[in-house]
Amino acid sequence: MENRHVMNWVTIDIGAADVKASVWNKNDEPVRLAYPMGSYTTTQLSAAVVVTENGDVVAGDNVQLFSILYPDRLISDWMKNMRYKEKVAESLLGMVRQAAVGHYGNANVGAVILFEDGEDSVIMEMARKIFAEVQSFCTPKVIAKITSPTEDCLTLIVDFAETALKISVVEKEMLLSFSQNQDLSFSNISMGDLINDDFYDGLDVTRQMVFANILKKVKAALNKNEAFVLPNEVPIEERTLRENFAKNVIGYFGKCFEECFGIISQLKKSWDDVGNVVFVGGGADSHWIDTAFERFMQNRDCQLRSYNSRNAGFDAQYASTYCAIQLPLRRKERIIIKY
Repeated sequence: MENRHVMNWVTIDIGAADVKASVWNKNDEPVRLAYPMGSYTTTQLSAAVVVTENGDVVAGDNVQLFSILYPDRLISDWMKNMRYKEKVAESLLGMVRQAAVGHYGNANVGAVILFEDGEDSVIMEMARKIFAEVQSFCTPKVIAKITSPTEDCLTLIVDFAETALKISVVEKEMLLSFSQNQDLSFSNISMGDLINDDFYDGLDVTRQMVFANILKKVKAALNKNEAFVLPNEVPIEERTLRENFAKNVIGYFGKCFEECFGIISQLKKSWDDVGNVVFVGGGADSHWIDTAFERFMQNRDCQLRSYNSRNAGFDAQYASTYCAIQLPLRRKERIIIKY
């Protein structure tokens, strides 16, 4: 019999590229929320959606197929599109709740909505309609609170997101600075540039979409230095592609760290004032990021290491939701359980 007095929490980070969500497992450990997709499950929920002629929202794994068939109906920036925003928020948050109910086996699910520089009123209002209880937290503050051993130092949080490099500086639970640089987004490391500038020119729109999806997965594998299958049509050898990617990504990280230094300098601080550096986002899973950061620090006579390098297994992609679910949240009626 389900216990309606127990609050089961799901923490949600709605990004430009995907929706990340975390829950507790049976051992009270944070894990990625898994979404049932027919005969299989996935922890990846794309933030992009397809809106049909009837106005229905297609989300989840079907987006990839529908975006190939109907590329003109793909919406990847719905957060800024007031025409569809409420309907898309309802669809995506509904999928999260349904998966969380299945995970916990209990319909009493509360949601923590994470934001970076301000709550989104449309998303918050929709969340209150869908979930039993709703709270919201500032992402950089949450990450700093969980990962920093002391509040007396600066915490630098570097988000290597697909759409922009995001840099946050937190001190004593205060967000001192938050900035974004779209010119340093992880998407700027273009697979098309690495392979051949005119590779896509001879392909029709459908084949361009197919290869774009394939190369997106190849890029993720390259970033982690993992194995992948390169289609025969791609005019480059795997070894050359790996070398080109490594060169580009190391150069990219150098520019990002210089950007971090600029932000710290604007605050009239130095690297000596930084006690903790946390890398988050898809780019932070890179095989080369620790080496690039260590070299950058050595050139400045600094021994600072990232939180990621000191904590094996840290999930950089889900750092925000993993940290948020470890906050003091009400688990039972009038009882707050702190982990």
